[in-house]
Amino acid sequence: VINVGTTFSEDFDCLVSDVKGDIGSKASRFSPVPGGVGPISSPMLFRNTVKAAWDQANAGESGWKKETASIRKSFHFDSYTEALEFMQKVDKLSTVMDHHAGIRIVHKCVKGVDLEMSFFSFDAKELTEKDFDAAQAVDLIHGNNQIKMSDFSYNLQEDAVAKFPAEPRGSSKLLKVDSSGRVSYYSHFGKAIPEMLEGCHVVFNNSRVLDARLSVVVSNNQKVELMLLDLGNIDSSAPCQEQEIQAMI
Repeated sequence: VINVGTTFSEDFDCLVSDVKGDIGSKASRFSPVPGGVGPISSPMLFRNTVKAAWDQANAGESGWKKETASIRKSFHFDSYTEALEFMQKVDKLSTVMDHHAGIRIVHKCVKGVDLEMSFFSFDAKELTEKDFDAAQAVDLIHGNNQIKMSDFSYNLQEDAVAKFPAEPRGSSKLLKVDSSGRVSYYSHFGKAIPEMLEGCHVVFNNSRVLDARLSVVVSNNQKVELMLLDLGNIDSSAPCQEQEIQAMI
């Protein structure tokens, strides 16, 4: 459970957890991250959601039979048209995955159509992970929206969404994950400073940069990025060589 706390408590003057009760009784691993998650955490959460959906779709007996050098499965359709539409979807998927299935069609008139598919890696002369990945993808297509994203949603109360950052800013919380994957949590950013200073050289300044950056090329053709501190009184009609701005390299 990634507990993204976004509720601002006026009583404690800080952001607090959105989850009530003992998370440990429900999850083997959990971590609070009040104030939201960063740019790395967001795609990781999405990846975990997709993986959970994938595992759910492929839970239980898949129906694929493993033979000497291939895996095989038969799909039944009520009409020839339905079978062809399914084949077209599989063809598009196979082109993307660069791995096509062997297909055999048995038309049983009023009893419908049996479509038999098999996967085998010709170059390897044996079954590979690519065969099983393709088989799982075919099952997802055949499931016809079997995965419901609503299964992974949760009720986020409107009043649980933070409207303002923690004030004072130094009172924000901090989540730390070390190189071994161990998670530690600081209820106050200031409590993490001593550990951060150990073996490090830290420079403090009171500069406040604008939400703007400027890339320039200096005399030796080296690219330098400037963080703008103050735009000053810029005249947009004057040549840029005559403009002066305050910046930090």
